[in-house]
Amino acid sequence: MDNGYKEINLLYLSKENNSHYCWIKNFSRFLGHTRKHHGQLHYCHRCLHGFIRKDLLDKHRPYCDKFDFQKIELPEEGKNILEFKDFHKSMHVGFTIYADFEALTRKMDSCLPDPNISSTTHCTKFEACGYAYQVVCTNSNYTKPPVVYRGKNAVERFFGDMFKEEEYVNGIYGDIEPLIMTDETEKKFKSATHCNICSGKFSDGLIKVRDHSHIGVTGDRYSDNYSNYRSATCQTCNLNLQNPSFIPIFFTTFMI
Repeated sequence: MDNGYKEINLLYLSKENNSHYCWIKNFSRFLGHTRKHHGQLHYCHRCLHGFIRKDLLDKHRPYCDKFDFQKIELPEEGKNILEFKDFHKSMHVGFTIYADFEALTRKMDSCLPDPNISSTTHCTKFEACGYAYQVVCTNSNYTKPPVVYRGKNAVERFFGDMFKEEEYVNGIYGDIEPLIMTDETEKKFKSATHCNICSGKFSDGLIKVRDHSHIGVTGDRYSDNYSNYRSATCQTCNLNLQNPSFIPIFFTTFMI
């Protein structure tokens, strides 16, 4: 009994023109398949959250009663399919930097903590003593050899190196390589029927264009077989595929 009323839960079943109400005799068993818990649970009939003890459910109810009943709303027919739309994010990043720091541990002097309260005692401090990194490009002609430093002020030196690498990368991004085609890549372009990025079919409304790498590809640029053509894309996707304004840096060891 709750507030003078007894709750009776019914399950409504329908198939074509037939429908029927069933009494849910045991609510815990009815929803048991939705949880990994093997014992009995006390469910809130408003939000369908299960509790292992009834007193926890009783504490929960005053807060849950302030809100409407939980219900499932499904999207309308025709609007129930999610499709990838951020095609401009599918372009490979031209440059990536992989880095690693090495550190020494130094003992720290600290006061004795109060034994009556919880606290954190700092015992050691990590001090950067060196680093290594490498600039990697999709065009291996621009990939640089690894840089290794060991010594004082490692963090400050690292940031200085990163600013220099930023200038190096931006200089290459700013020098756009023109489209270079060969007979083979031209044949691939003419035979393409769909955009390689959005998969749309080429038509008068979806114009086919040649997409190429602005920083070139691995190989001899002046060779007769060299081509920086990537694929046939629609005009919209081609305009959206821009060189990024950032340089991702991945650390194998991250320190604060």
